[in-house]
Amino acid sequence: MLQSFVESLHLPEYPLDLEDFSEKIKLYDYQQKALENVYKLLFYYYQEIKGDKSKLWEEYKKRGFEEEWTVRSEILKEYFRKEELTYKTFVNRASFWMATGSGKTVVIVKLIELLDYLMREGIIPERDILFLTQRDDLILSFKKHVEEYNKGRAKKILLEELKNFNQRKANPQLYDRDNILVFYYRSDLISDRRGDKILDYRYYYNNGNWYLILDEAHKGDNEESKRKQIFMVFTKNGFMFNFSATFTDIFDRVSTVYRFNLADFVRQGYGKHIAVMETQTKAFKNKNAEYTDEEKKDIIIKLLLLTGFLRKIKDDRYPSPLAVALVNTVNTEEADLKLFLRELFSVAERGIDENTFLRLRNELISELREIEFWVEKDKLRESEVEKLREFTLKDFYQHFFSSAGPSEVEIVYHPDNRQELVFKLRSGDRPFALIKIGDIMSWLKSISEGFVINETFEREKYFLNIDERDSISLLAGSRSFYEGWDSPRPNVIMFINIGSKDAQKFILQSVGRGVRVKIIGGNREYRKRQDFIRCLETLYIFATSRKAVLSVIDETLRNESEEEWEKLEVAEKNPDIAGKTLLIPVYRYSDRRIEKRLKFYAGEEDIKEVMSLTKNIENDAVLCLLTGRDLRTVKEMKQTLSDPEGVIRISGRKMFKSPLNLLNRFGDFISAVYSEVNSFVDVDDKIKHYKHIEVNIKKLTNIEELKNAIKDSFSNTYARIFLESKYGISAEWFEKHFYLPVLKVADGISAGAVDWIRRIIKHESEVKFIKDLIENSSCLDEISDWWMFSRIDEVVDKEIYIPYYKYGKQYRWYPDFVLWVEKNDNYFIIFVDPKGKTYTNYQAKIDFARKLFETEHGIPKVFEFCGKKIRILTFLYNRSPEDVPEPYKDYWVRNIRDICKRISLH
Repeated sequence: MLQSFVESLHLPEYPLDLEDFSEKIKLYDYQQKALENVYKLLFYYYQEIKGDKSKLWEEYKKRGFEEEWTVRSEILKEYFRKEELTYKTFVNRASFWMATGSGKTVVIVKLIELLDYLMREGIIPERDILFLTQRDDLILSFKKHVEEYNKGRAKKILLEELKNFNQRKANPQLYDRDNILVFYYRSDLISDRRGDKILDYRYYYNNGNWYLILDEAHKGDNEESKRKQIFMVFTKNGFMFNFSATFTDIFDRVSTVYRFNLADFVRQGYGKHIAVMETQTKAFKNKNAEYTDEEKKDIIIKLLLLTGFLRKIKDDRYPSPLAVALVNTVNTEEADLKLFLRELFSVAERGIDENTFLRLRNELISELREIEFWVEKDKLRESEVEKLREFTLKDFYQHFFSSAGPSEVEIVYHPDNRQELVFKLRSGDRPFALIKIGDIMSWLKSISEGFVINETFEREKYFLNIDERDSISLLAGSRSFYEGWDSPRPNVIMFINIGSKDAQKFILQSVGRGVRVKIIGGNREYRKRQDFIRCLETLYIFATSRKAVLSVIDETLRNESEEEWEKLEVAEKNPDIAGKTLLIPVYRYSDRRIEKRLKFYAGEEDIKEVMSLTKNIENDAVLCLLTGRDLRTVKEMKQTLSDPEGVIRISGRKMFKSPLNLLNRFGDFISAVYSEVNSFVDVDDKIKHYKHIEVNIKKLTNIEELKNAIKDSFSNTYARIFLESKYGISAEWFEKHFYLPVLKVADGISAGAVDWIRRIIKHESEVKFIKDLIENSSCLDEISDWWMFSRIDEVVDKEIYIPYYKYGKQYRWYPDFVLWVEKNDNYFIIFVDPKGKTYTNYQAKIDFARKLFETEHGIPKVFEFCGKKIRILTFLYNRSPEDVPEPYKDYWVRNIRDICKRISLH
């Protein structure tokens, strides 16, 4: 709100060198923009309206901010009249909403330079400058940036602790006038009482004459609200500058003078793409009986494999990729960190067999093909993912462990460094992992048995020099180091037992630490880079709960996108659908349980163990107590397990922690009530995403020009070329589509390049399908009286889906396209999903689609409805991978002609 106002002002140009910081550091464009905006605000506030808060408040109200604020704080009541306790009284503020890792501290130091200049020029009043932040390491970072800024300057920034404020003001130094004096302190140590290090704010009130700079300074404890009031008192006659990566307070948000949050940081190419992996770390949950040690080990191997692969393909332009494991518990008996290291050491010392390596490598390849970037909704290139097939087991040990193969783990530490442990293989020449926790000595005693432990004479702290220690492949620890350090090395983050809503800030800060991109000797305008490897510009996240982490970052994206998007309103329902019946299935819960031809997946060893258990427990009542099932279900479980063929699909690997765990999951499976096709309804308003095509009004300067280009592209070749060349999108006026036009990215344009528009076709696989369909539509013409199709948007078109089950729980599958084909009284509804290769789900999806839409003999069911014989077909559109099991090969199609052949068979 405030940003839109200041950017509309036409005021004098910024008076200082925006880019200049030091010989090593130059300001990025977005950092310069932040300073330009705050300069405009200060000039307007102090020169144009002479510090009249009511006039600035009017600008807020013009933009729709009319919320009232009721204050009960005794602190504020002591310094302000009752009628002053409204938002209007505190408009002398500016918030900087900047992503973690975007260089807030650089902007803060340059802001101090700006304040000093404006005071010397008489543009703003003389005030003292105070910097507050919440931790010692952040103060240390601030001091280092000030030291860097001061190099070679005649006018330097001088830092003084706030506790010395009154003494320093009473006895000014001669050199204060020729430099910039800035006071600093920890914000959490300012209160309404005195203590050893705690300062009573009343002694530092300074008549409210502070230019107060807050860096993440109002977070994290029960006194947060009190401190906010204190900061308002400090700036009664001054100005507040509030820097944060995550604003939640409504007034902080609307008073944002410059926004460059995590989504902006990534979208504009300054940060890595963000990919949340399908593989989850739930296996590490305490006392989780559903997962085996082998499953834990598989997760660890995928982490190591991906990290090692990235380290192998990186060139000299990139820093060495690093995996970061963040755990919730460290010192308990079954601490997350101990469980993690146990599996890590098992891989390091005992090794893994070739078959396991190849299986996990293939699973990782399949997963990487399908993972979608969070912000840009784009994906890795197929050619890059395929490079992973060249990564061998030998590469695995060489590039992650710095060793030729498995070997004994050696623990190295320095007795004076109580926070770090280093690990290396005895066959390796360099350390591969670093642990940083609160106190390693007591922790070391609890895990030392069976390991070689060596003291080192090196006093160097590995963590502080992590960028130079490129042999370190893994950094592990708790929340203690998620802030206060900056490194472009993290490419992989694994959260273990972290991911609930209460961890939202931690997740965002951690992700922010991992998205920084550094091209050694490269250009800062990263979006212009076409030759660099996208794999190395991606942050891969392994989460305890993928859903929880996605929920956190999706909510953040929604919150950070308020008032930015405007409906484009260029697409309309195709008039050619008039008189045609476009049906979709609707479902109901059956009164029957799931039929036995759906598959339950278990390992051969699992089946042997559970059979042994059920034979040894002769009394079914005992099994009822152990599983919580009724007698009928227990008997059905035992009968099915005694003859599992046709119901249980047996794989080679163990999948369950215990036979009792298998029984519980199997009980869910056979007891589940499934969905079945109930009837059909006209699609009508069920497809509505075309009404919600939206553009970012901050990034699109001329909406009307875009609308006209889309409209004219139907009949005007020049308009079509203009639309593709200027905006990077194309409009397809394909008469067979449910709505017109179909908007998609233009040929040769990546999804990330058109992040200013949403609800259009961006994914490479979807674009490929549309192109194939348009070019080969004649085959559909030949086999039908008429046909139509439509894209489905899973976010908006929620009523078009296929239910499916995994272990008795129902989920929804949203295919990307639906086709309707009619020939005489034969009517086909065809669902096509071009993104269906995810190994974790496609089998379950196809299993239940077969159950819903096919007979036991694999023939499409015929549903009689309104005089039509309706058949429903499902296809996964892409090349069929060689390792797809036989029952699923028929559901993979390479092109539209394959689909036409399948339709003709029925």
